Amino acid sequence: MKARSGDQFIPYEKLRQSRRYQLLSRLDQLEMVSVQHNRSSVDRTLTAVLMSQCNGPSPDALQSNPICSCGFHLGEEATIQPIREIEKSIDLGIRETVEALKASTYQEKILPYLVGLEEVGEKDKASAIRRVLALSPSAGETFLSQLEEVLNPLAIQGINEAFRGRVVVVRRDLDQLYGVLIHRKYSLAQVRKIFLQWLKKEEISEGTFVQFIGQGEPGREAPQAEDDRRPSFPLSEERKFCGRGEG
Repeated sequence: MKARSGDQFIPYEKLRQSRRYQLLSRLDQLEMVSVQHNRSSVDRTLTAVLMSQCNGPSPDALQSNPICSCGFHLGEEATIQPIREIEKSIDLGIRETVEALKASTYQEKILPYLVGLEEVGEKDKASAIRRVLALSPSAGETFLSQLEEVLNPLAIQGINEAFRGRVVVVRRDLDQLYGVLIHRKYSLAQVRKIFLQWLKKEEISEGTFVQFIGQGEPGREAPQAEDDRRPSFPLSEERKFCGRGEG
């Protein structure tokens, strides 16, 4: 029974308090990132090892009854997975997760989100995310220390917001609203409906910034003639929901 009891299980119990395991747990908070050596797989291995521990009958007692209540048979060789193998799995999980963030699948979500953060002045959050993305597992001995420093709650929150598709900035063209309202008379209820349709409120969540653009903004097309300046949604459609406005 010596192989299934005693001090040999103490390092396995302490592994969950180790720096590498804590870092893997933090990385596990990143949504949508799937890697082979994740925290769940490590936990399953650790649980299997610790559950194999038995403080049952002594070897002398097994002489008269060679089968322990845990299922161990006298003379059977009891083996447990070496702790170094589990530590290696943890290290692989950390490396795989950090490298996954550099894949185009994730970058396509994160980079536009960073631009939006910087546009609205949330530079601390943008900087926190960029520091995580800049990490390289090839940094050697300093890698874990660097990761421990930059993988903070702000960075984790920001990356998850990017994965969820949080829109930081939406743009609304004032010329469209102008084209619907200019030289027309509407009731307050009609104006409210026109404005909400133009604003597209359903696309704007709490914390989203609205940037107003209009004629003459850099990158916009040349001004249209007065007669050609029409809203992007047909006026006939606008009349369907708000009634005919007076010209």
